[in-house]
Amino acid sequence: MKNLSSFYGKQLEFAQPSVWKTYYELKSENEIIGTVKKIKKFSFQLEINIFDNKWIFYRPSFWRSEIAIRQSGYTLPYAKYKGAKFQQHGTIELPKGGRIKIVFKSFKKDYEIQDSSGQVLVKLTDKVKFRTSVEISVLKRSELIDKYPWIIILAWYISAIRKRAAAAG
Repeated sequence: MKNLSSFYGKQLEFAQPSVWKTYYELKSENEIIGTVKKIKKFSFQLEINIFDNKWIFYRPSFWRSEIAIRQSGYTLPYAKYKGAKFQQHGTIELPKGGRIKIVFKSFKKDYEIQDSSGQVLVKLTDKVKFRTSVEISVLKRSELIDKYPWIIILAWYISAIRKRAAAAG
């Protein structure tokens, strides 16, 4: 079975295939690794499919900025993202006490996924196009990224939410 560490040193692309399509693809050259689609048109729920595994991202409460992650077919979340207030980062709380940090750079189009010791595991860079496009570089092999590949999609999703909120004022 493939994992994200097998793409170490290669460029991955997360992109919307067409402006008219409502789903996104995670690709390595010509191989589609995963897909992302909204469950309902006006909801905050996303269905992620990577390496034949499915997860759901959702907001447990309208009033909170927290994002919960659960496997498809289950009702309880097993991981959650909490953003640090007034700061450029947030933490993903994983099962068994694991933690991953997502760091956003001020006034830049790139953001990073770091382990608990602060080492950069994955770097994501937004590309300016008519459609959504993100260049992904796996900089370090990690057991957590292999076990939870949805983390890279969650980083993009949080970045998209932050951009939407900044545009709204």
